[in-house]
Amino acid sequence: MKSLNYRSLVVTILILIYIITFGILATRQHFAYETSALDLGNYDQAMWNAAHGRGLALTTLPKISLNRMGLHVEPILFLLVPLYWIAPNPITLLWLQTVALGLAAIPLFLIARRKLQSEWSAVAIVLAYLLLPATESVNLFDFHAVALAPFFILWGWYFLEADHTTCHSPFQGRGWGGVYALISFILAMSCKEDISLLIFMVGLYVALWQKRYSMGILLAVMGLAWAYIAFEIVLPSYRIGGEESAYIKYFPTLGNTPLEKQGCPFLF
Repeated sequence: MKSLNYRSLVVTILILIYIITFGILATRQHFAYETSALDLGNYDQAMWNAAHGRGLALTTLPKISLNRMGLHVEPILFLLVPLYWIAPNPITLLWLQTVALGLAAIPLFLIARRKLQSEWSAVAIVLAYLLLPATESVNLFDFHAVALAPFFILWGWYFLEADHTTCHSPFQGRGWGGVYALISFILAMSCKEDISLLIFMVGLYVALWQKRYSMGILLAVMGLAWAYIAFEIVLPSYRIGGEESAYIKYFPTLGNTPLEKQGCPFLF
């Protein structure tokens, strides 16, 4: 038991060091005028408007959309509105992002400990995640709601296997792992529209690899349904002229509609 607490303490210290260090760096960067309207300014205005009952309205991109939902589908922002009642400041978003990225190391540690059967190896995985340049660059690139997604995805993955193992599982035999996993994955999808496609792939893995057909199919259908709603309904509804998401244009070989192929070699 002492060994477990000792490793957990090391992980806690690593997370605290990360949060304090990058929280300060992100704050200093903002005070040095190294943040921008795209995207911290957009989020700050949208959150302020939401806190005052105006939805996620913004005015910085009038030719594209007058609402943040016309840029990305991020309903998680509505859950963050209470923070803007308390501290209506862009620094609030920077620290929130830092805390979320730091705390994502907790489910990562639990997953690694279960899979590797070694607590020191799990600590090493956590350290690698916190030192990963990709993690840190996301942390210092303004604020983006999608940066909150790893926290929910990793917890979802942990809960997904909670009833599927006998190792370090407080949910063994209780049937709550799947429920918590669904909640976590729904919150992850609410961080950005394309996370739904990742959840779709998770569903395929669970169904085809783990042979948990009900859960796998549910996740896959949930991911595809949210992708369709986000890309085909929500985004066009908020964009000027009813245009589709600008990011779809990055993939012209996939066609102009979900049913088009246009000679894409990967679609049959």
